[in-house]
Amino acid sequence: MVNNDIFVSFQDCKRKAFLRAAGAPGHPADIETVLLDLGLAYRHQALKAFLAPFREEDVLQDPPDMNTALKSKRPVIVNATASVDGLSSLIHAAERVKGVDQGGAFTYSPVLFIPNETVSRADKLLLAFNGLALFSLQGLLPNTGKIIHGSSFKVLRCKIEPLAAEVRKLVAQIQAAQADSAVAPRVVLNRHCNRCEFRPDCQLLAEKSDDLSLLRGMSEQEIEKQRKRGVTTVTQFAFTYRPGQRGKQKTGKARKHDHALQAVAIRDKKVYVLDSPTVPRSHAALYLDIEGVPDRGFDYLIGLVAVVDGRETTYSFWADDPVQETMIWDACRRVIDSFEDYTLYHYGQYELRFLDRMRRLADQDGVAAIDRIRARSCNVLASLYSHIYFPTRSNGLKDIATFLGATWTAANASGIQSLAWRLAWETHPDEALKQNLLLYNLEDSVALRRVTEFVLSVCEGAAVQLEGTGPTVASAQDIPCTRQSHFGNVEFFCPELTYINKCAYSDYQREKVYVRTSPALRKSLRRKKDACRRRLKINEKVECERPQVCSRCGSRQVWIWGRQTYSKTVSDLRFTASGVKRWVTRYSSLRYCCSTCGKSLLSDAYRAAGSRLGNNLSSWVMYQNIALRQGYDDIDDGLKDMFGFTFTFSVLGRIKPTMAAKYQITCDRLKEKLRHGTLIHADETKVKVKTHVGYVWAFTNLEEVVYIYTPTREGIILDEVLDGFHGVLVSDYYAAYDSAKCSQQKCLIHLIRDINDDLFHSPFDTELKQLAQRLVTVLKPIIDTIDKHGLKQYYLHKHKDDVTRYFGYLFAQAFESEMARKYQKRMQKFRDKLFVFLDHDGIPWNNNNAENAIKGFASRRRNLGASSSEKGLREYLVFLSIYQTCRRKNVSFLRFLLSGKQDIDAFADDPSH
Repeated sequence: MVNNDIFVSFQDCKRKAFLRAAGAPGHPADIETVLLDLGLAYRHQALKAFLAPFREEDVLQDPPDMNTALKSKRPVIVNATASVDGLSSLIHAAERVKGVDQGGAFTYSPVLFIPNETVSRADKLLLAFNGLALFSLQGLLPNTGKIIHGSSFKVLRCKIEPLAAEVRKLVAQIQAAQADSAVAPRVVLNRHCNRCEFRPDCQLLAEKSDDLSLLRGMSEQEIEKQRKRGVTTVTQFAFTYRPGQRGKQKTGKARKHDHALQAVAIRDKKVYVLDSPTVPRSHAALYLDIEGVPDRGFDYLIGLVAVVDGRETTYSFWADDPVQETMIWDACRRVIDSFEDYTLYHYGQYELRFLDRMRRLADQDGVAAIDRIRARSCNVLASLYSHIYFPTRSNGLKDIATFLGATWTAANASGIQSLAWRLAWETHPDEALKQNLLLYNLEDSVALRRVTEFVLSVCEGAAVQLEGTGPTVASAQDIPCTRQSHFGNVEFFCPELTYINKCAYSDYQREKVYVRTSPALRKSLRRKKDACRRRLKINEKVECERPQVCSRCGSRQVWIWGRQTYSKTVSDLRFTASGVKRWVTRYSSLRYCCSTCGKSLLSDAYRAAGSRLGNNLSSWVMYQNIALRQGYDDIDDGLKDMFGFTFTFSVLGRIKPTMAAKYQITCDRLKEKLRHGTLIHADETKVKVKTHVGYVWAFTNLEEVVYIYTPTREGIILDEVLDGFHGVLVSDYYAAYDSAKCSQQKCLIHLIRDINDDLFHSPFDTELKQLAQRLVTVLKPIIDTIDKHGLKQYYLHKHKDDVTRYFGYLFAQAFESEMARKYQKRMQKFRDKLFVFLDHDGIPWNNNNAENAIKGFASRRRNLGASSSEKGLREYLVFLSIYQTCRRKNVSFLRFLLSGKQDIDAFADDPSH
């Protein structure tokens, strides 16, 4: 039997309909009991108003069944049950109307009474369900029905026929579920759960199975999509997260919340920061929380917590009825206006909608006050949404604040429970219910404070990250990628899988499997082996002479020890005026012995020959790798095709560590020259290494460039590089640079670009336009002077008065625009670092020199890939520093390496080069 109760439940939860039909015992929630009582009381009042035009004899009340009532042909039938063909409907009222078919025969149309001010689609479907029940008895489907709702008993007429098809489909699903009573529908938590009597049972089952619907932000369509992929639990869903760079968002559109990253946070029990949002901070922090009855558009309680210098003051404004609503807002507004420098924090859009509604009701002064308050407000939910991911199942204030340690006095404290308390208080005014609401509202505001302060600490990089003292905070970029679709070694669960994977490699199969069946492959591999066996022509043979002195004791008594000859072949290149060619040298030496200390030694020239790869070949390889951006395999193929070298090892892998150790002294000299100069530009960028994400820093002046790798973005590297530096550091606005103990010039072009972007996003912000225009009037003459006379303090000093006047104007303004206030605070913070270049010679006003150096690395970052180790990256940066410095000095990087020198300036000053 499908009745009203099951049908309404089915709209919210199929499982609830099944459990009710099966007679499962529930645990009625307070809100459900309150709504039931209010619904009965409202139905009595609305029915009285509806029956007012009718005579007493026109109304048939509480008949035994609807079939009997229809035969009475009374104009109105009240509280009758229609039961036929598996449908059972308790109809609030049925009104007799003239039909349009069958010669104008009378039909009965349903009337539904609901206390809500607004009518939902579920209410309309229930009306259509009542219409279908009447259709089963009278043979005619009513054209329309009435829904009487709200405190003023408004009447809404709804057409039944368009809804009938959807109702029939739902009824068929309910009947199918009842027929298969042995199988309960799958647990899917939804918004209705917070007022369902079966919530504890379903919640327990969902937690036991780690069901995906525990992530309350996911829609049923998203959950079903993941189920089709075989992902049914939160833990499984966490492994679908793919870290990496996010695509650019469309202008004006916020980035979507990543539910997979939320699942990762729950799995790892960490707070993951995707990027730091912008959250304003002021001298006074005000935390606003409002309680209301959304259906009526009535807000009855405003809670405000003010924190100034760590001292907390609480305010509560209560309204008994809608008439007092504007009065409590005026009182709250006066409290807010008593603070000069403040930020009003709230959670979600509910408070903003309240301000908009108050603005529509306010006079001109009230409108200006609300606009001023809105300009200083901050939605904390929007600030952490898609930026910070807590290990909670939703972004609700209760979940996040509870995770951070907040508590509520009432065990069942929730937004819908507060609604139940208020509705109960309106029915029977009880001081205890009112105190419950006041305390609940205050605890919400305190919880908002806790969440806001945590978000601010994350934005400032000072969040507690130590186990046992607070939540663990980590960057989402540090999450290891679980995909196996990248190049490189793959870690397998067991050794057998590693062996199987090895046997699937292309080279292994060519040499071990396919070669057994392919004659062409056999010939190819034979040619490869013949090329490796081929001996290169010796271009020069060097017989090394006896050493003059012993390398241990310095004695000249060195004699031949035996007649065995030792030899080694050095592969190298020889550069001529017309080209380059392969040059192979064989060194040979006898073994000698010192008669004084007994040391056995070889010839000095033999030992000086060093590696079997000559300096010219090594220089050529590093030139190909750094300047021409060729990888290991490309360099090996080039040496084979051009010079005939067929090495059985990676040439670059052997040369780079040795050469990097040799030229580390060159890089150290560049650092020293930077420290003893008057100018350093600095910038940094991300880079992926094998296990994590690191950072590459670029330090440069007009000629020297130094790249340094650090595993984190902390500013410790600045203390090392800038130790002893007394010049001016030019940088962007990253907070780590502020710790540098030297004069600083902040990049003005960064500031201009930021203002320009915000002007595009807020084209009607007149205060921001005014701020930008006045800044332009100051900068334009300075740029003209620089173009005419260069970066000379003698000519630039005259502009200091214009700068002083601009700052005087800027700090005297009381901007109402949030953007204008943001730049006002930013310029006030960096006032002493924005125009330092006016007091020095040769100091640029932008950081483009460092950005250019960073681009020199960023353009090669893709070639490096994520398979580089920290050691390999550091070796690479030694040569990149030398290469970029040579470019700025207009010196040949290849010629410098070929020279064997380690001082770039000495090489540049040598006229022979």
